[in-house]
Amino acid sequence: MKGFFLTAIRATAVTAATCALVLAGALPSSAINSYNATPAPERTEVGALVATWDDDGDPATPDRADWVCSGTMVDADTFLTAAHCTSDWPAGVRFYVSLDQDVQSGLDAAAKRYPGDPAAQANAVAVEGTAHTHPDYPGPASDTHDIAVIELPAAKVASRWSFTPATLPPANQLGTLTSKELDSTDWVVAGYGTQEAARARAARRTRAAGSA
Repeated sequence: MKGFFLTAIRATAVTAATCALVLAGALPSSAINSYNATPAPERTEVGALVATWDDDGDPATPDRADWVCSGTMVDADTFLTAAHCTSDWPAGVRFYVSLDQDVQSGLDAAAKRYPGDPAAQANAVAVEGTAHTHPDYPGPASDTHDIAVIELPAAKVASRWSFTPATLPPANQLGTLTSKELDSTDWVVAGYGTQEAARARAARRTRAAGSA
């Protein structure tokens, strides 16, 4: 079951943070894990980025519909995510956002209900939007500009989910903290991820919370 998890990390691991709200998409995978996690359905503002895309270059075969990244609603119609999630896709890619607790199960069910129709599969769990990638991505290591937003139809989002948008931090918030303050501060990273099953070798997908 795929869902979102929370991971408390030390600020010293936050080296590529444009915003604490998109760390799940911007940080390297080694900095985040969901071991010992517990469900976190209260994070209603956190969602999944779903894409329909051509994975084989063959127009005779149907496109895929996949959950690909995490992100956060920052107002009624803006989903904040990472630029690497919206870049380097084949032509014709379409992006959707879901705030469901369990996106993968929804996609699996939709694939059976709408075989060969990736748009219908994506629409079953998500709302389609328009991606806007930072124009300077990828930037230098000092600031990669790894940030993007998905512009969504607010009325459609509101008709499907109830959520409280996250509050963006002030500009240069991290820059105002001393090294000692950064080192002693805990940050919360929210996003969809994989949790290892306790009594199975296969990984199970779950929306959870835990510590790194």
